[in-house]
Amino acid sequence: MPDYHIIENNEIINIITADTEEIAINISGQSEVILRDYRESYNIGWVRNTDLNKWYDPVAPYPSWTLDSNCIWQPPVAKPDGDYEWNEENTEWVEIQNTE
Repeated sequence: MPDYHIIENNEIINIITADTEEIAINISGQSEVILRDYRESYNIGWVRNTDLNKWYDPVAPYPSWTLDSNCIWQPPVAKPDGDYEWNEENTEWVEIQNTE
């Protein structure tokens, strides 16, 4: 049985399983439902930028990051090549040390 994203005001408010879109609409009471695409990872709370027709998580991964014009969260400093993780306290990338 397929899953459907339940949409209200361009936000995913629920995900339900139903035999058809019509049943998903009837169960949810919402006029917009979208068949869940398992290749994409949308979650409850995600919102849609209608100009780009793109879904994104409105919560930044870190407080210092900002949302760019393509709805992608960007750090204040570009990530260097290699294995790095973000350090929010110092707002910098820290190289991951191999402990083997």
